Amino acid sequence: MLRELAEETGLKGVVRRLIGVHSNVYGSAEDSIHGVRLLYQVTANDAAARPERDDTTDDARWFTRDAADALDLSEHARYGVGLLAGRTGSSGGTGATQVGVDRPARRPS
Repeated sequence: MLRELAEETGLKGVVRRLIGVHSNVYGSAEDSIHGVRLLYQVTANDAAARPERDDTTDDARWFTRDAADALDLSEHARYGVGLLAGRTGSSGGTGATQVGVDRPARRPS
């Protein structure tokens, strides 16, 4: 995970904790993909973030939580921002891992 952070943003960081798991199924009725994403809280160095050099990252920069709410984020990114803001459930201090699930539309019978 830290290798991806450095590769896609130029930042170095330290993993603080797992904050959640996001799962969704997307695609068509004939061909679907089940995505599972582990979401971590990371403390990053003070360097300026930059997009990945080979253009696979759309953008890399810092946002306030309010500014992030206004962005066109992927479902799992929106879920992660919500976890950090306390909007997408909480473990209540129990250490439980939060799980977000996007349910696909029903397939025709």
